[in-house]
Amino acid sequence: MRLAVLDATAVGGGPVSRALECAARETGRRVDDTCHLRLYRLFTSSCAACGSCAATGRCSARHADIHEVAQTLLDADLLLVGVLSGASQRDVRAEALLRRLVGSFGRVYDPRYGELTAGEAGRLKTAGLVCSAPPFLGSLAALGAFPYGLNAVWRVLDRAGVDVVGTASVARRWSGPSSWDVTRERAVRLGRVLGATVERRPVPVPPAVATPVPAPRPARVRVA
Repeated sequence: MRLAVLDATAVGGGPVSRALECAARETGRRVDDTCHLRLYRLFTSSCAACGSCAATGRCSARHADIHEVAQTLLDADLLLVGVLSGASQRDVRAEALLRRLVGSFGRVYDPRYGELTAGEAGRLKTAGLVCSAPPFLGSLAALGAFPYGLNAVWRVLDRAGVDVVGTASVARRWSGPSSWDVTRERAVRLGRVLGATVERRPVPVPPAVATPVPAPRPARVRVA
């Protein structure tokens, strides 16, 4: 059982990054392996700055680093994603690459051949989200009005059939010791909910081995 933590914030150390660490620590008690990934670190080595994502909204870079991260997410069973939800932090490159990597986790995007058909490919996977928007799950979320950053992630996971167990809303920046307490409390709660899904996962049943049936013996015919 593997947990993947994808930090899509531009600068680490903020409330979103710390919330991801707390949630991952809580969930990591019930998984075998945890891998931490930073989205913006890929831009220093693999983004070709071709600009195609601005027009298509899709990352078309074919680089070994991106392929390796996508393959790691493809093999993961649980996912934690952290995003900033302010319009001032909007980055078309980050949004396009984030959709590609989250799609790899949900098995609706193959790192080598591109997008696959939509369906219930990721129905056995679960995810938790951390954002810097105020609590919004309510009437707006029911209408599909998600804040920037979370909208693309939510739609890709929904397309893949991934079960999103919850969203932790934290502050955008630190405002004192009380903000750290609130961030940790919400992150730990999300980590417990995500970790509890491990116990509810169906146990794979090994295929039954057919028992060979002996061939019937030929009847003996007595000749008088």
